[in-house]
Amino acid sequence: MCVEITINNLLIEMAPPKRGATVLKKEKQPLRSPIDSSSTVLVVGASRNIGLQLVRQCLALGARVIGTERTSSALHRLSGNKHILKADVTDGESIEQLAESLENESPITHFIYNAGMVQVGGSLHTATVQQMQSVYSVNTVGFVRTIQAVIKNLAAEAVIAVVGSRMGSISQNWYGEAYAYRASKAALNIICKGISVEYEDQFAVVMLHPGRIGSVPLTEGVQGMLNAVQATDIDSEFRFVNYNAELIPW
Repeated sequence: MCVEITINNLLIEMAPPKRGATVLKKEKQPLRSPIDSSSTVLVVGASRNIGLQLVRQCLALGARVIGTERTSSALHRLSGNKHILKADVTDGESIEQLAESLENESPITHFIYNAGMVQVGGSLHTATVQQMQSVYSVNTVGFVRTIQAVIKNLAAEAVIAVVGSRMGSISQNWYGEAYAYRASKAALNIICKGISVEYEDQFAVVMLHPGRIGSVPLTEGVQGMLNAVQATDIDSEFRFVNYNAELIPW
């Protein structure tokens, strides 16, 4: 059985069952939108694990990095050209304050959205209205609220990269369960697709999956996602990319 769990905010995806598994095509990833000393990268949800590693690697590439946290975190111990801001994607006022703070920064060249809530297990009969609403509020509405607020701070032809989950793929759903989580991530996919269409001449949009964290080293998963981000530009088609360059059906 394939399940995702979270331990200390670290998302772990267990191996899927053999039935239904498919061999996915891998994309070539030429450097199109490099993250370097000319870049300003915004990482929303940057305080731990995947988010913290995204900040660390972007700093190592020479970029100016703006990372958000809800409470004080390990972000403060990283050295480099960084700025830490408070933000809670479930709080509209907090996100508006984030957008106001970004007005004092250079335009964002790469926006990486990593905030989310994990819900695992549960059959159709155990899914509750409260559960569905709370997970959707964070994983889907939280992103919409954030992109609405910060889109005016994005540079022309900026890359919008969203860390999603393979569990949001309809054709990759091998065993059911986790209705709230799957639905929220599938909704996130279609929202990102919509943004890619509405803003096709202004921004590039890519969905990302970090791989099976736990079997894939965190540094490798994040590096793979950043490879996909840097292989994305205004001429790229919308796509859902695994850390290893596999194209995931969304």
